[in-house]
Amino acid sequence: MLQKMTLDVVRKLADDECDDASAFALKTVSFLPVEHRMHDGRSIVIRNMNPNETDLYHSLYDQGFGLDEWPTKRFFVERCLRIGHNFVVEEKTTGNRIALVNLMSSVYARSRSSQLCDIIFAIRRESTGMRYGTEFPGIFAWIAHRMGFTGVHTDCVIISPASLRVCYGNGLIATGVIPRSIYFADQGWVDTVLLYSRLDRIMKEPEVTAKI
Repeated sequence: MLQKMTLDVVRKLADDECDDASAFALKTVSFLPVEHRMHDGRSIVIRNMNPNETDLYHSLYDQGFGLDEWPTKRFFVERCLRIGHNFVVEEKTTGNRIALVNLMSSVYARSRSSQLCDIIFAIRRESTGMRYGTEFPGIFAWIAHRMGFTGVHTDCVIISPASLRVCYGNGLIATGVIPRSIYFADQGWVDTVLLYSRLDRIMKEPEVTAKI
């Protein structure tokens, strides 16, 4: 008979896995950093995350949204750091870090050598409304394509119309729905929409691509 575990037990098991995890180094991409000029003329720099910047996961993701689907915040952070490639987006003139991006193999691809990726964005609240969410997907699709991925297969909670509009506006198409797939502490179980696109159809090369 299957034993039903409480949420506290699941969280304890998740954190135990973090405790037992061996040390790991952050992955880097050789062709970064790159610069991109935004639609309004502002310049941003996309670079590899430095080991001393892992606190960004807490400052940018520790806002409720996106964390409720993981058993603990620590498990979420360490999984992202260990599995994916982590990038920082900063303003060129000020050096202010405005966003954190995690790029990893899609969990919806059944292959150890997946060519499908998933891209997770976290943008500082004070930087919202500046069209970063509109421009970032195409740029990071270009980065993922250069890394060897051919497509993106991701998901989006159905209760976030703004996020869905960004996905659809960047050319992703819905491939299905997973009912009651993510649990939010304040809303309970919610559905997610699965989204897919070939990268060469949605990628946008940064306007300034010379390595800095």
